[in-house]
Amino acid sequence: MKRLLTLIFVITLLTACSNPNKQPEEEKAAHQTKTTSIQKEKKIKSHKLTDKDKRFIQLIKDGEYDKVIKETSDLRDVFEKDYYFIASVYKKEKRIKRDTFRYFR
Repeated sequence: MKRLLTLIFVITLLTACSNPNKQPEEEKAAHQTKTTSIQKEKKIKSHKLTDKDKRFIQLIKDGEYDKVIKETSDLRDVFEKDYYFIASVYKKEKRIKRDTFRYFR
C-alpha cells in the first residue's frame, strides 16, 4: 500500500515539475498561423484614403446609399467591400426606421 502511494506521489511530482513551455508541434503551427493572420490584418488596416474613398465617404454622409452600392457592387477591393456593406446597412436602417414609423402612426 505504501509503495502504491509513493508511486502515485512520485508520478504526480514528476508531472508537476515537467517543463510546461514545451508545446506540441500542432500548437506551434496554430500559433504561427494566428500570428501571421494578425500581421496581415495590421497591414490591411493601414490604408491611406484615396480620392475614391473620400468620395464614397461623402456619398454615405449625404445619404446616397444606392449610388455607393451600385458603384461598389462588384466588390473588387477589400475597402470597396467595406463601403458596400456600410452603405447597405445604412440603407436598411433607414428603411426599418421608415417602416417602424409608419407602423406606429
